Amino acid sequence: MRLLGQIEKKGSRALVPLKGYLKNGRFKILVGLGTGKTHRDRRQDLIKRQTDREVNRVLADRRRK
Repeated sequence: MRLLGQIEKKGSRALVPLKGYLKNGRFKILVGLGTGKTHRDRRQDLIKRQTDREVNRVLADRRRK
């Protein structure tokens, strides 16, 4: 119930299933509270992906020679 209150109060949060297991004939799910990426996080991921791609391209060129 506390998690539902936080979801409604803050808006941009979601319940995320972390683990599922059986206990005493019942299926239980461990849930967590997740937030989306911020604009800064997305930009950092994009920059990292571009640099990784460039490094891989250079290494592939060296292997071909």
